[in-house]
Amino acid sequence: MYLEGKYAETKDFFEKQVQAAPRNASFNQWYGNCLLETGELAKAEKYLRFASSKEIPEAYYSLGRLFYKQNRFEESVDSFGTYYDFLMSKHEEEKAMEIRKHWYQARNAARMLANCEDIQIIDSLIVDKKTFLDHIFLSEESGQFSYSGDKETVVYENQLQDKRYFSKADKDGNLSLFYQNKLQNNWSEDLALKLPTDSLDQNNYPFVLSDGLTLYFASQGHGSIGGYDLFVTAYNLNSDSYLSPKQLGMPFNSIYNDYFLAIDEYNGLGYFVSDRFLPEDKLVIYTFIPNEEITLVGSEDMNVLLARSEVRSIKDTWKKDSYASLLEQRNTNNTKKTNLQKHEFIFVINDNIVYRFFDEFENETAKGFYTQSQSLRKDISFLHDDLENERLLYSKGNTSTKNAMQASIISKENKLEGLQDNFKKMEIKARNAEIKYLRQNK
Repeated sequence: MYLEGKYAETKDFFEKQVQAAPRNASFNQWYGNCLLETGELAKAEKYLRFASSKEIPEAYYSLGRLFYKQNRFEESVDSFGTYYDFLMSKHEEEKAMEIRKHWYQARNAARMLANCEDIQIIDSLIVDKKTFLDHIFLSEESGQFSYSGDKETVVYENQLQDKRYFSKADKDGNLSLFYQNKLQNNWSEDLALKLPTDSLDQNNYPFVLSDGLTLYFASQGHGSIGGYDLFVTAYNLNSDSYLSPKQLGMPFNSIYNDYFLAIDEYNGLGYFVSDRFLPEDKLVIYTFIPNEEITLVGSEDMNVLLARSEVRSIKDTWKKDSYASLLEQRNTNNTKKTNLQKHEFIFVINDNIVYRFFDEFENETAKGFYTQSQSLRKDISFLHDDLENERLLYSKGNTSTKNAMQASIISKENKLEGLQDNFKKMEIKARNAEIKYLRQNK
């Protein structure tokens, strides 16, 4: 029965065997694994640790899973690594490669925990999974969401109501992202988003910022640390495609399903939705204040990092500010447009002229150069983050890992330097073209 996965039915039997022979390593392993599979994690550790100390290799795999479920990711990495080394020593390469996937997942989660973002979460609300959109109120400037026919996917329509994004399943049930353009009063045919497909599948819950370029969505693709994870990408105007998606960090992502993220730029609020620590039919909506720049929790205390990554208490994230007005906006349905227009950027033309909106450009050539510069800015941001992650892994790696990563890091450093140079040149071209036009048309 145990080999058939009937752990609840065999747990009592193995408990009696351990009581009768407490030093028997195999009994400890089997009983510990039954406890793990039936959710008694804290109790399972004692027996699995004993089994591992007696050289039961499978105990390391069970410990790796147990530690992962408890967000003890560094210990999970070590346990999976030990079991992987054992399998390789026995030339069980195929099985070892499966364990390697668990090892990568745990390592990714450990990195995300160490870099947990410091965000202010001002509210949390537990709702029914099938109607969670009914509790998210965006300003008109931020677009709107609606359910698809089966309520398994959502449709996002932009603020101009001329473009909408959604997920659609193929004949095998695989979800991909699509969009439609509004042509006069009719919607175009479904058009596939040009996302890299090598590392992502089951893509769902799209949201696009008001810049029309930045796309957030959820995916179960390779690199997920558990079920759905949240990703962000940006549209590259030069290549007419999206950049490789970047996985968001904690607390936005967890080992559970993290389905949805939207940012209301005009009200200064964001929402992310998860099923962490909840029954299958429930979700929690977290309302947060988006950071203008990523700020990390910055603590080396593992208890602090775990508490913030798991959002054990939203009060732990609060500053001294009052959130009353923001909460009022959060709870207001169909928030109306404000008279205050948030600037899109700050671009200095000369000592007397500063542009804050794209429409302020008077010269079309200057507009083109500036658009290219902003596309390069997003490329730089994504490459910079990838490079920082590789440098972090390099600093913690052994000699063979460092040798394997060195060429990639150098290549990305050179590419980043080239992008930064091109970005500066493009901004200079935009500024000079606008100044020349203004002088000629005084």
